[in-house]
Amino acid sequence: MATLVADVMTRAVISVRNNAEYKDMLQVSEDDLGGKLVGIVARSDILRVCDRADDDIRREIEEQVIRASFSLDNLAFNVTITGGVVTLAGPVEREPVALSPLQAVRQVDGVVAVREMLSYPRP
Repeated sequence: MATLVADVMTRAVISVRNNAEYKDMLQVSEDDLGGKLVGIVARSDILRVCDRADDDIRREIEEQVIRASFSLDNLAFNVTITGGVVTLAGPVEREPVALSPLQAVRQVDGVVAVREMLSYPRP
């Protein structure tokens, strides 16, 4: 289901302070990598792993998480997604029943955040 960071990164990490100047980064590269810059990881590089259509994410949540993994009626839930932000609404028997599906939804590739709008009896 979820893509792990280990699946898309290398183990050799070379870093500089976040307040370092660009030339400091090049110096680390020259010292440690034979004088060549090997790459920069940008936010867009990380988010590319999660670049999935909202409809694909919704379908996976409804079919694989709600119905298959937790044997819940996916038609009882309203799953909406905008830009990877999932809103999950619907009735559950009690609060503990809601926690596991929410955690599973957070693990789906492409999910950026989860808004919980589930209803259950409050003590």
